[in-house]
Amino acid sequence: MEHWEPILAYASAVATVVAYFITRNRESQWKRTEFLFQLGQYLDTDPAIQSAVLILEGRNPAVGMADVFGETSTLSKQERGRKQQDIDALLNFLERIAHAVYTLKTLSLDEVLCFGWYLLKVRDTELLAGYCSSNGFEDVLKLAGDVDALLNERQMADPAASETSRR
Repeated sequence: MEHWEPILAYASAVATVVAYFITRNRESQWKRTEFLFQLGQYLDTDPAIQSAVLILEGRNPAVGMADVFGETSTLSKQERGRKQQDIDALLNFLERIAHAVYTLKTLSLDEVLCFGWYLLKVRDTELLAGYCSSNGFEDVLKLAGDVDALLNERQMADPAASETSRR
């Protein structure tokens, strides 16, 4: 029985270390989930971002994307500037997510799929995509392309699966 004591002690130590890493991994996953929910809450409650989303969705009857970025606009210079600032707030938000994916590598593409609708809508809105390209928001377009590729890959793997919902 004497030779079993060191083996049991070693096995106990290994089990403790494994349990620690399993618990740590679960805690990390939960923290990431909380963080994504906080980002979603910010997206849904920030007034400037909400103004931009209404324009992006085409649900602002007084202001369209052409009014903000087009050659001709019915908006005053001040109002046009305010709406552009609102859209910049949305793009800055999406740029930070892209930074977390590409530079910090703290978020994965899977995790940012919950923002996929916004990314794809930005990329697919011609005037806004052009603005992104010429004003330092290229990573937003890159992330939109990567999200689109991931969604297409999943669609090919499971044709019955539906596209990601808006929110």
